[in-house]
Formats: sequence, C-alpha cells, structure tokens
Amino acid sequence: MGVCFAVLLAAACGESTANDALADRAAPSVDLVGPTTAAAASLPDTTLSFSVHVKDNLGIKSIHVDLTGGHVAKFDTTFTSAITDITLPLTFTTLRSVPPGTPVTVIASATDGAGNKSKTDTLRLTIGNVPPAEVKITSPANGTLAVVGKSLIVSVSARTIVKVRAVGFRTTGAFVSADSVLFANPLRDSVSILDTLAIPSTVTPGTTTITPFVLDSLGQRTNGPAITISVQAAASVNSTPVVTFGLTSRAEVSDTIHVEATDQTGITTIGY
Repeated sequence: MGVCFAVLLAAACGESTANDALADRAAPSVDLVGPTTAAAASLPDTTLSFSVHVKDNLGIKSIHVDLTGGHVAKFDTTFTSAITDITLPLTFTTLRSVPPGTPVTVIASATDGAGNKSKTDTLRLTIGNVPPAEVKITSPANGTLAVVGKSLIVSVSARTIVKVRAVGFRTTGAFVSADSVLFANPLRDSVSILDTLAIPSTVTPGTTTITPFVLDSLGQRTNGPAITISVQAAASVNSTPVVTFGLTSRAEVSDTIHVEATDQTGITTIGY
C-alpha cells in the first residue's frame, strides 16, 4: 500500500511540473498611438483622439486606459473570446474651460488570460491638439568634460504655441543647482538663452546631469531631454588651450587684433 502511494504522489508531482513548464508567462504588449499632425489639425478643439494597440500570444483579457492632467477619464474593457491582436480607437471630449495647450497624459496597460500584465505605455497629448512645448540643451554636448571650480556656458532653446514665460535648467549628481530666465510681456513663442553654470570648487569629481525646462504662459512646466557632463579635478585634465585670432590680410597701424582662447581648466595668460 505504501508503494502504491509513493507512485501516485510521484505521478502527481510530475504532472504539476509539466503544467508549470507549459504555463503562459508571456505578457501582452501595449502601444499608444497619437493622431498624425494632419489628423490633429482637423480635430475639434475639445476632442482628444488616439488608439491603443494590444497583442498577446494566446489571448487578451482586459485593457485599461487612464487620462490625467487637463482631462481626467478612464477606459476599461474585458474580452470574453480569444483575441490576440486588437487596435481600439478612442475619443474623449474635453471641457471648453480648459486652456488650449494644457497637457494630458495617457497611460495604458493590458492583462492576458493567464494573468500576465503588460508594461505600461505612455502618450502625451494637449488640449486643443496644439503641439506640445519643446525645450532642449543645444550646448554643451552630452559627455562634455567640466572642471571643478570653473564654469560652463549652457545654451537652451525652447518653444511653445502658448508662449514662453521662463526657461532654465536643473542639475543633479556631483552637485545640485538650478537657474532660469524669466521673460516679460510681450511673450514670445520661441526663445534661446545662454547661461553660466558655475561648478563649485568643493565638488567631488563625478557625473552631473543637466535637465532643461520651459514654463509657458499658463504656468505649465515641460522638461526636455537631459545631458550628462563629467566633472573632474583640474589636475586630472590633460588639455591644451585652443587659440584663435582675427586679422585681415592687410593690417593698418590702428587695426585691432582679436585674440580668443579656450581651455577646460581655465586661461591664465593670453597675448600675441
């Protein structure tokens, strides 16, 4: 009797192991797709339109969509048949009292029949379907070397259809700082600024991330793509000054010679 019990137990364990090996562990995929520029231009100002595309290897059970920001809404649907690939066009009507350009964040996820949940996908739209604000660092380049105790010129450009109120940047990492430029009326829809980033002499060498931002006339803040700079001590930087000068082929007695020099560790003497 004991032998029969052992055999049945082994068979049951073997069946469970086989079932685990065959279990569906592949999560569905979710992609949010916004309207094309032409399609967005033809939409009413109070309409938000996009689509959610979901795929799964065996079958989609449910799809969940959240809208936050200038318009708050939810969309949920559950499937009772085996659907492995579907695109759902979704449309939402917004309030006329919400200012054009107000951002709306869309987040979507899906679950399959085995309970596997997808990664979330995010889409950013704006009320009135106006182009979202843009801001980026045009200089320095990503990976630029900076020196402790010196400074760096940061160039930032930004644009938004609802006008630019302020542009600036924040740093994190080896040291933390922030700076911005506030504009007065009449506001413009695109601006560029040059700002000086001073690196404290007490900073421990390391990596610093610079993130630009723009603040529009509605008080809405948008961050741009960040860059990373490498902060090093002057003693560890092996650089050679670059000198340029302006001089015409024919020089007169009263002509001025323009001499310019740059070096990451600083310039102590310049001349000709």
